[in-house]
Amino acid sequence: MKAVLPVLLLVLLIVLYRRKKLKKKFFILFLFALAGVSAVLAAEMYEGETREVTSLEKNSRDNGLEAIPLQVETEDGAREEVTITIPEFRYSEKEAQRLLENKAEELDGKILGENRTLTHIDHNLDLPASFSDSDITIQWSSTKPEYLRWDGTLLSGIPEEGCPAVLLATLYLQDQMLDYRRDIVLFPSEEKGAFAGELQEEAEKLNQPSSGNRFLLPGEWKGRKLKWFQKNEQAGNGLCLLLLAGICFCAAADRNSREHAEKKRKEQLELAYPELVSKIQLMTGAGLSVRNVFRRLTEDCRREQAGGKKGSPALEEAARTWQEMENGVLERDAYEHLGERCGLAVYRELALLLEQNRKRGNAKMNELLEQEAQRAFETRKRTARAEGEKVSVRLLLPMGMMLVIVMALILVPAFLSF
Repeated sequence: MKAVLPVLLLVLLIVLYRRKKLKKKFFILFLFALAGVSAVLAAEMYEGETREVTSLEKNSRDNGLEAIPLQVETEDGAREEVTITIPEFRYSEKEAQRLLENKAEELDGKILGENRTLTHIDHNLDLPASFSDSDITIQWSSTKPEYLRWDGTLLSGIPEEGCPAVLLATLYLQDQMLDYRRDIVLFPSEEKGAFAGELQEEAEKLNQPSSGNRFLLPGEWKGRKLKWFQKNEQAGNGLCLLLLAGICFCAAADRNSREHAEKKRKEQLELAYPELVSKIQLMTGAGLSVRNVFRRLTEDCRREQAGGKKGSPALEEAARTWQEMENGVLERDAYEHLGERCGLAVYRELALLLEQNRKRGNAKMNELLEQEAQRAFETRKRTARAEGEKVSVRLLLPMGMMLVIVMALILVPAFLSF
């Protein structure tokens, strides 16, 4: 079946191309894709669906308890589906003890933190609870818990001359354990958190046993009364920033909306220009003056609006021009306003042409308008052709993305099977 499938796809491509259902560029693109698929299928057929193995890869403890589906074949040729589970990684007793000793030696450098030596501890110790590269866990304690917490935090009250203590730890790995013991000398802490650490312990003692849903805070510490304060939530600044962001977003959205509407309006005016010039040319050829032509165009616009249909932007601008003339604006100024409102070069040229007709008479007006209409229709055809080419180019991206997805679905399993 794998050998027949590429042949069938090739026949289908040729038939579609010969019947002109598939463009040449897509035909070539799919031919290259089919060549790649055929190469993958050939590699799979050469390797077969399964390969013989005598062992499974075991990556330390990362794939412990991983279930791997396999096929087993007995001497009589019968095959069965079997799932083999890689057991959880375990060290031997000697390996575990050696690893514990090595990690215990590493602790001497890890626990110091900002301290220089173990004989002068005036900063919090860094006491890890485990190692990131092994399964070893650590439990810490000290002979001076009133001065040194289990997490390495120094508490207040340590004598100025220093206080000797013993740092104790037990390292656990599987069934093995190792004791860690270091002599240290504690000095008054230079950490800002020492006072806070002692208050934390006082608060925990005060709340033992649990005092319900409320966590009580100590009101006195070493004979000194304490007052506690909690910062109120300040939402005003955040709301102001949120409001500012909303205003900026709305302003940008409104600007984009207006720009989009203006762009769409100009596109509609450009598309309607050939028809407008053609109407003016037909009416002036029938003997109407340009002023009466705009009156007729205004009537057409109002007739469309009365029928519930949105009038053409070009007709609406012509109606505004006629309204200006009716209100006493000179024809010259009305034509100039038409070109300025439309904002397109072709409408400015039309306004100039109409103004020249007003000055020189109607002798060559019809001929000039006919030439202008012909040029406008040619321009519109070129624009339509360019837009069609853009659409065909835009289709290449989704087609290319589909091809990449198909190739990934085929190639990834093939590479994983190597």
